[in-house]
Amino acid sequence: TYYRGKDDNQERDIVGPWLILNYNKNIFLMSEFFFQDKENLSSNEASKGYVNTNRLNYQIFKGVIPFLTFEASQLDWTTDFSKRQSYGVGLQFFPRPHIELMASYQKDRYYIDDGYFSDLYWFMFNYYL
Repeated sequence: TYYRGKDDNQERDIVGPWLILNYNKNIFLMSEFFFQDKENLSSNEASKGYVNTNRLNYQIFKGVIPFLTFEASQLDWTTDFSKRQSYGVGLQFFPRPHIELMASYQKDRYYIDDGYFSDLYWFMFNYYL
């Protein structure tokens, strides 16, 4: 994947792979790893960093998929203030065709001020036409 974006304030390039690996019929890993090169046009400051997202899924029954997540990012390699790690659990549920429900809990660790933790809960509903 490659993305190049620009506006009046910044310009950035993002590049990296996205993949799905099947271990067997019911266990699969979804993973992505992206590098970012960003430049602030008004101050000419540049930063380089990465974002990594992994989700290990296990389909218990057709349409019922619990998962574990791990995310890591550091959008500026010159400082730990942009460093973040996240661990979580969730459930994806397809009760019938065209309907998707997903709930997740994540524990985020930020490395600002000797590190602190925060909790993230979210729920998603999709109806596909």
